[in-house]
Amino acid sequence: MDVNRINPARIYDITQTIFTKMPLWPNDAPVVFQRQALDGGGSLSSFSLSAHSGTHVDAPCHMLSKGADASQLSLEKMCGIAKVCDLSDAEIIDFNALSGLALTGVKRLLIKTSNSAFLAKHDSTPHYAYLTEDATRFILKLGIEFLAIDCLSVDAFDSCDYPVHRLLLEAGVIILEGVDLSDVSAGDYELLCLPLKIATDGAPARVILRTI
Repeated sequence: MDVNRINPARIYDITQTIFTKMPLWPNDAPVVFQRQALDGGGSLSSFSLSAHSGTHVDAPCHMLSKGADASQLSLEKMCGIAKVCDLSDAEIIDFNALSGLALTGVKRLLIKTSNSAFLAKHDSTPHYAYLTEDATRFILKLGIEFLAIDCLSVDAFDSCDYPVHRLLLEAGVIILEGVDLSDVSAGDYELLCLPLKIATDGAPARVILRTI
């Protein structure tokens, strides 16, 4: 085998950079960095932020009183073959938007919407394409175990009871919010989603897609 003729996999980093004044959900704790100079040179930094800053997973205990925390999430569900679907023209993600897609056998689904263009500019908008309850039930019927979206919430911006979160988390689906899919085309990829192993209701994650 001529190894020089093998096409190397392309890696897409779909993680938002965490920085001060980045787009956040209203009333989330701001991102704060502190840098301390060390004797003899160098520095030591500390930071504080919401567990739901930037690209992050939601743990079941985010909405369910007896749910697992982020340190208990299944790595098997967060790593493996995944499908990216481009719904950039959809104003909302409802059953009709999903029913025409080839999703049979898909376990990990990433939905690209018009919001990726905002994330690429480090901006945000309350007018993003959120999931409806009928779309969520369709996702559950398909047996999807991992769902990612390029918005900071799978629910509508003005939702008070977060029905989509609750349906997904009750069914054991891992939710990944805030991915940047602006440079990613629709198709199948290898997904690696590695959230911080912290015992809380969410965790920032480093997430990549690799061509297959």
